[in-house]
Amino acid sequence: MNRNYIVTILHISNGDDCLGSAKCLYDILSYETSQQDIKPIVLTPFQNKMNEFCNKHNIENYTIKYNWFMYPVHDKKAFIKYPMRCGEYYIGLRKSLSRIEKSIDLKSVDLIHTNNCGLDIGLIVSDKYQIPHVWQLREHGFTQFRFTPFRFNAIGYMTKSPYTTFVAVSETTKAEWVRIGIPSDRILVSYDGVQPCSELPQRIKSDRIRFVMCGAISDTKGVGIVVKAIAALSQKQRERLSLDLWGTVTSDYRRYIESLIRDNNLDDIIHIKGFSNDVWSTLEDYDVGINCTNFEAFGRCTVEYLMSGMPVLAANTGANPEIIKHEENGYIFNRQSLESLTTGLMYFTEHIADYRTKSESIRKNAIDSFSAEASSERLIKLFRQKARE
Repeated sequence: MNRNYIVTILHISNGDDCLGSAKCLYDILSYETSQQDIKPIVLTPFQNKMNEFCNKHNIENYTIKYNWFMYPVHDKKAFIKYPMRCGEYYIGLRKSLSRIEKSIDLKSVDLIHTNNCGLDIGLIVSDKYQIPHVWQLREHGFTQFRFTPFRFNAIGYMTKSPYTTFVAVSETTKAEWVRIGIPSDRILVSYDGVQPCSELPQRIKSDRIRFVMCGAISDTKGVGIVVKAIAALSQKQRERLSLDLWGTVTSDYRRYIESLIRDNNLDDIIHIKGFSNDVWSTLEDYDVGINCTNFEAFGRCTVEYLMSGMPVLAANTGANPEIIKHEENGYIFNRQSLESLTTGLMYFTEHIADYRTKSESIRKNAIDSFSAEASSERLIKLFRQKARE
């Protein structure tokens, strides 16, 4: 470690500058800038809002092109793109490393933090310069996004270096990575955190129970399943609720959801709202949040719902059962059963008054367990420990 006892941490960003992983990195950096013994450096693969954030807060940052060492294979076209992306990865690797070495004084770096499982440049730099490396596991192994690695024996490759420590964002996430080969004693668990809103929203009561889904509007997030569940309700039941969809969406999936809404005469019940930069003011207009993701490694949106004082209708997947207590701060449904989901929807139309009464306690418990400050403090404590080893 540096003689002046300043811990210099190089953060490797995956290029996301607005979704879950980026929000977590923003929180970590904000906490680090408040610590006198921490000097963060941020690396991004292209110029984006992360660099703007760093410039605004006087954080040293660099944009150097580097690629993922795996590719999400979703369809036949992806299999055509896979060899192209693989070639780009191997061809660009040496150039990326060379540019990093020329731009950053790596001998002054005490620890490398990789913010996403799909990036291996932190592993490579760590191993070459014998720098401690904390590699964050925010995804459900390779299956959640159908990742296909470019490296043979990817788990063996990820675990080859003695300088790397893995950090999973939930117990469920750790269990999946252990299942596919990372030794349990190489993985620590530290829940992600969320910066809460300043106060409990004062919601205006509505005749309809207003459900909301935030995050990417996609098949992975289960948006189609929720639309089909609402379509399965009787006309009288439908009239008791509404659903707004907030988040980014591809043109193909938007067309699919719009046709599903139109074909089931749900135009006055379900609305695609787009992306919002202000989650807290957005959530003020709703009564219940929905998480129907096929696997949620942590569930940032779930925690945001809770911190706004809302209960959550959550699938029995990923970390949801670690965060949602059935019929206490939400309702757990079986993602494989449309009937279970429709029962959950109707449960809230009947019990929303109870949840409105305890909205303050829902918010407080979420902040106590999952605040950004508590999460960042846990990680920085680990960073300091590993930097000094």
